[in-house]
Amino acid sequence: EACCGTHVLNTGDIKDFCIVGVRTAGSGTRSLRAVTGDYAQASHIAGQEMNAQVERLVAQVEHFINSQSTAEQVESLDAKLQEVKTEN
Repeated sequence: EACCGTHVLNTGDIKDFCIVGVRTAGSGTRSLRAVTGDYAQASHIAGQEMNAQVERLVAQVEHFINSQSTAEQVESLDAKLQEVKTEN
């Protein structure tokens, strides 16, 4: 049940829809934050970019696990992980 937002006559007017946040509002109750239209499209693109970053980092971590990593390589990977955290 959508509430606390702008009402539309036709859901087609919304165009795109993207959930950008979930919060526990109480026992068994969730509160969702969503955006529509251009904001939703931008959120989808940002999510795809973040997913691509995570996939690249996973590949790097797997490479480090399967090879003998130097301390410098591990520090470089840690720096990249911190960068992704702060960007998102």
